[in-house]
Parts: sequence; structure tokens; C-alpha cells
Amino acid sequence: MAAVTLMARDRNGLAILAQLLLSPMLHDRNDSPSAQQTRGLGIWDSSSNKTGWHAPLGDGIRGGPDVSSYAAPSRAANLSGLPSTFVDVGSAETFRDEDVAYANRMWQAGVTKLRASPRWVRGTGGGFKPGRPRGSRSCALTRSR
Repeated sequence: MAAVTLMARDRNGLAILAQLLLSPMLHDRNDSPSAQQTRGLGIWDSSSNKTGWHAPLGDGIRGGPDVSSYAAPSRAANLSGLPSTFVDVGSAETFRDEDVAYANRMWQAGVTKLRASPRWVRGTGGGFKPGRPRGSRSCALTRSR
């Protein structure tokens, strides 16, 4: 969604009213502290993240200077003119630091709301799941939205 919104703004496309970014994958470098902290945990960790970026970008591109902001939105130099954005990321998640950094840059442009959920980890059954949540943390997160 972040890349589509950037592209719509840059190409004078459809006027997107808002975006909801739930644990967005924004940064191809895979070098943040949160990415390193999740290494080898068996969830969507830095190894999975590397594979996830390698698939669309290919050999020798991920992390390099030629990655487009439409592939990795954190690479966008200008975040002004984007619609109101809600960024939700777990505090113990691989994407935590890149999502918070992106949200901080968006705050500077006046467009973001951020929620960092304590102890929430993607892919662990204790975090938000689409559909009917059953865990206490899932229910609390759903109620707070």
C-alpha cells in the first residue's frame, strides 16, 4: 500500500484518502536492530525478510543503491503530500525499527498516526489475526483500534 500511495502521488493518479499500514515491509536493507534481534527465532525473522526482498529484487539489487522507492518505500526522499496514514507495528517484530523510522519521517510531513503494540509479534498466534481474534492480546489490540 505504501508504494502504491507514493506512485499515485508522484504520477498524479487517483487521490488516495488514507492508508492503513499493518506491519508494512518497507526497508530492503534488512539491517535495523529489530531485524537483527529476530534472527533465528523461527518467525518472520531477518532470514525470511532477506528472502522476501530477494524475490522481487533479485541478485545483487537488495540493499544496493538502485532500489526504487516504489519497491522499498523507505527509500523515498520525499514523504510530503501523502494522505493520513496509520502505521501499526509490533514492538517485538522484525519490521519495528524500519516502520517507526518511516512513521517518524511521515510525522515530519504531518501525515502519520503510529501505534506500536507491546509484545506483539507477527506469526505467533498471540498477535492480531484477521477474522475473529481469540487470544487476549489479539482481542485487546482489536478493541483498541
